Amino acid sequence: STALEPPLASDCESVIWVPKNRSDWEDCIDEMVAVCTAAEWHRYKAKARITKKKQGDFHPPISRIYIRDRIDIDDPLRGYQIRHKTGGWLQGFVMMTT
Repeated sequence: STALEPPLASDCESVIWVPKNRSDWEDCIDEMVAVCTAAEWHRYKAKARITKKKQGDFHPPISRIYIRDRIDIDDPLRGYQIRHKTGGWLQGFVMMTT
């Protein structure tokens, strides 16, 4: 069972989702990689626009294998996901362990 926390504010279109087990995290690996890659891509493009210099090649910041390893190895595994309230798509996440 997973928990959806109430929205952060009455007009907020996001909810905090608390994955309850490793399977919940595993189901989201591709989304987590995509969110990290999109964020880095926007930073990469903004830096090029600001500095007006050619940037080196773009490299995604995190791999599917790395996230998979964290899910398999980290114990305990805790975290949160920010998801769109009605669409359900991933907007951000935090995974942590001790």
